[in-house]
Amino acid sequence: MEKGARLILSSKQIEPTTTFEIRFDEAMIPYDKVGTVAEKPPLIITPAIPGKFTWLSQRSGVFKPSEPPALGTDYKVTLPEGLKNAAGTQVAATLSRAFLTPPFTTNGYSPANFPAKNAPSNPEIHVQFNLDVTAEHAKKIHPVPQ
Repeated sequence: MEKGARLILSSKQIEPTTTFEIRFDEAMIPYDKVGTVAEKPPLIITPAIPGKFTWLSQRSGVFKPSEPPALGTDYKVTLPEGLKNAAGTQVAATLSRAFLTPPFTTNGYSPANFPAKNAPSNPEIHVQFNLDVTAEHAKKIHPVPQ
């Protein structure tokens, strides 16, 4: 739901490099603030994603996360209550968008034909995940029986 403000993502779904651009129908900052990092960003992402909001013009800016969003998480983007424009009056704009990041999963594995009919007794299987995983971390989650 958007009125008076439009949210534009740099990708179709939220990815590690996604940026959040917002465009307002009215001037939100004075001209001399264009190009500066906002002390109070004009958008709220819940749960929070660390990053910086930079004004691109008097009516638009972009939030660039400094960390990738968490996998398998519902994010909501809204405007803060009491948001004011460049003239100091409260804006009538509304914005409420929800996004779901993909879950932690495998991207692929090899051999592709596993399990095969004549598989070796000690197969070597390579698994690729959509998030960095260390063997030490995996052992903590799923300990290998002794």
